[in-house]
Amino acid sequence: MKSKPSLTDERNAGIRATKNGFEFYVNYMRAGFAHQFRYDGQTKKIRLIGMSRYEFGNAANDGSGKSSVNLLTNDYMGEWNYYNLDRQKLIKMGTIRTKMYFPKETLENYDGGIQGDYAEKCSALYENKKQKMLGQ
Repeated sequence: MKSKPSLTDERNAGIRATKNGFEFYVNYMRAGFAHQFRYDGQTKKIRLIGMSRYEFGNAANDGSGKSSVNLLTNDYMGEWNYYNLDRQKLIKMGTIRTKMYFPKETLENYDGGIQGDYAEKCSALYENKKQKMLGQ
């Protein structure tokens, strides 16, 4: 079995074994992600079961943090930071916990495109939480 070929060009990417399957990861200079896969005995396919990502943010670490989503339970957890210009301090935001839904994806149709959707949803949750913390 193999995924679609578009991911083979990543320079800082790899595959590593996990307890119940494997993980595909990509590390960039200030951000990265990992996608976890496991064999599904019912469908007899390798299924994407989880995603995680991290970002270091800009030079002040504004927008830095990490998140993960369990695609079996749809549970999302994000731990993010923002830089407060008035206080000149990096502020740790409280943990964001919510449900996040994605269509089921197997290795055969996996091309990494789901990562963009995940990042957009994470960013929206971050911005919403930040605006609430700033009282806007």
